[in-house]
Amino acid sequence: MSQNKIVMKGSNLTLSCGENSKEESRKQIWRFKGQILSAGDTSFVPQDLENIRVLAEGRLFIEHVEIKNEGFYYCSLGKSEPLKEMHISVEVTPNVSMVGLSTSDNLSSSRSYGIQCLATGSNQRVTFSWFANTDIYNGVERLTVNNTGDVLAYSSTILYHPKIGDKNISCLTYGRINQSAVAASKKLPDINEEVVKPVQEVAWYGKHVTFSCHPRLEITSLIDWEYPRDSTARVTDDNRNLNIESVGMEDEGDYNCLREEIILRSNDWKLSHVTINNVKMKNHGYYSCFQLDQPANVTFVYVNVVPELEMEVNDEPAESDSQTLHRYRSYKLRCTVKGTFYPVSISWSVNGVTVRERIEHMEPTESYNDNELRDVSSLFTYNPNRGDQNVSCRSNSSDVSNNNMKVLIIKEVISVTAKVTVRRIQWNKDAELLCSYDNTSADLKWKFNTENETESYEIKNCLLNKERPTRSHQCTLELPEVKFINQGQYTCYHGLEEIEVVHLKVIVQLDVFILHGDVPIKNGPLDVYESSSTHSSALPTAQMKSNI
Repeated sequence: MSQNKIVMKGSNLTLSCGENSKEESRKQIWRFKGQILSAGDTSFVPQDLENIRVLAEGRLFIEHVEIKNEGFYYCSLGKSEPLKEMHISVEVTPNVSMVGLSTSDNLSSSRSYGIQCLATGSNQRVTFSWFANTDIYNGVERLTVNNTGDVLAYSSTILYHPKIGDKNISCLTYGRINQSAVAASKKLPDINEEVVKPVQEVAWYGKHVTFSCHPRLEITSLIDWEYPRDSTARVTDDNRNLNIESVGMEDEGDYNCLREEIILRSNDWKLSHVTINNVKMKNHGYYSCFQLDQPANVTFVYVNVVPELEMEVNDEPAESDSQTLHRYRSYKLRCTVKGTFYPVSISWSVNGVTVRERIEHMEPTESYNDNELRDVSSLFTYNPNRGDQNVSCRSNSSDVSNNNMKVLIIKEVISVTAKVTVRRIQWNKDAELLCSYDNTSADLKWKFNTENETESYEIKNCLLNKERPTRSHQCTLELPEVKFINQGQYTCYHGLEEIEVVHLKVIVQLDVFILHGDVPIKNGPLDVYESSSTHSSALPTAQMKSNI
């Protein structure tokens, strides 16, 4: 029996081999990394594992667990196979700190502040959660490695938008177990309310967008832009336009439009611009412009992505014109939402009625937390029926404006009318049911339904030779020594379509005699008796009374 256990560094741990008798406990042997630690109550613990002690009844006690204690521990009785296998993983509590926010200066409700939570010293993956009072923030998580690939630190960065009433901001780190959670918190200074009405700018995904910063003081002149040191932003012309190409995380931060109070000049009315080329979903959000460290303008960039909805029929693009389908075959209809960011669902309907069977949804493997577009598709195995007029798929997104629908118009469903016959077969005689079809395009098969329709199953499948298809294909069903249990409906299918229905009745010929005393006075003709039983194979009995 194998077990996995995660323990915190510095905690105590006791390992037991299980409920064994005293006699068995004396035979217990603990092994770790190829070394024998104990045999019964006798310790063989090496010096480099001095924090391991052997207790009574063959138990191991690890005091103040360290990284060196990580690995597999095996317990066995003598030389037998291990009774127990336990893997110990040691988790180290990280040191957590918060950087990037001064608590001495008042905050502005119209600004955003970059804050980073840094976790060092952990030997396991660390995840983060952010809280400002009751608000939850999603951060951008990164890890820092050295030249040999060792992780030096895990970090999470958020853009914090202060709200009046916020008292503190906290980040909480998580390891693999609850005991490894560590929090860092800062008490926030006073928050000044600055009312700057955001201006919305619609940016199309993959295109470029330019938005501007209007000066609040009319008697000022633009000096320069102040932006994060690692940003790729560059001032590209005499109008001091600031351009950012292929915006990345290094461009995150405050962009300050600096001006000085001087005599009015002719260029005071020129606007300062920010251009984002090749817009991505990560560029969606608020952009604040400041003048002399005061908010001058807030632009909300709404990244608009319009996904395309495509429909395929048997892996081929669906035709815009109406299509002629065949009843005997099924069709693989696939609807794909191309290039969506928001979570999306796809539903199917036939003739306006929602269907929920034979549908397989293909979700993307990527997380919805990334900033890339993805494709989502749904596969519907459609079996057409006579009278069907259309099949439609509809995409539903959290962004209602991106909902879409595709419709497959059905001109006609070609089908045949099944031939229905009644066959009467004498009890205990052989019977043969023949089904044939010209211009066969699919397999022929026989299906049987009992007379009272309590059971239904396929009894023969005549596969079509796809390499050498014949103009006429047939499927013969042989029923030797027919019994009453064979009564019922036999249906021959060409693919999914019924082409022949045979109602099989089992009959019995009875010799009828009219007796006068013990002497037959009339040898009656053969008559027919039909049984309603589908479960008995015994002959029925019949009586005939005569008044002579």
